[in-house]
Amino acid sequence: GHDPGKRQHVSMFLKAYRFRGDRVIRWFVVDEVTTPDATLGAHIVEVTKHVREAWHCNALDWKGRPDPESPSVLVRIDPHTRSGDAHPGQDFYTLWRKAGFVAKAAAYKPESTDPAVIKKESRFEMMNTLLCDVNGERRLFVACDDTGKQAAPRLVKAFESMERNEANEGETEKKNEDDLSHWPAAVGYALWQIERPRTGQAVAS
Repeated sequence: GHDPGKRQHVSMFLKAYRFRGDRVIRWFVVDEVTTPDATLGAHIVEVTKHVREAWHCNALDWKGRPDPESPSVLVRIDPHTRSGDAHPGQDFYTLWRKAGFVAKAAAYKPESTDPAVIKKESRFEMMNTLLCDVNGERRLFVACDDTGKQAAPRLVKAFESMERNEANEGETEKKNEDDLSHWPAAVGYALWQIERPRTGQAVAS
């Protein structure tokens, strides 16, 4: 999942697992890449290097060309508008695709290829349900190594510190270097097409 920002670009990496005997899929956040004060192009270069070294995806063959046998990373991105007036523009998708990634919007309008805007409250509801639903079931986790080191420490910090304001509104913080909304948003974009709420108005045109 990718959340572009004016001050920093954030990409979150997830893997899905179904444990033996389980009916449901559980998601693990396994990595994060953040590039402050950088262009999207610089961020993609960093992500490309990272996925090749850490996850052996989007690899090159011995001639330096994309290896058709290598797994490709799917990137779900903050949806754009066809007009290009909203952030991000379609050029963001083009840059990811030129770098060899499968780039798609996080949401599409029903029976259409037009991206749809994800309502913040709907995204909050989905994420909270994955973290712990009404039955106490948890399906979203942050991976850690044998020493307890977190794979996505900035996401954990966001989960532990972000809260609604007195008006019960979420993600109202200023978009500065202290803004923690990018990491949960990127995870939400990654999972929306699969885990989005199935009732009510989940998207807005």
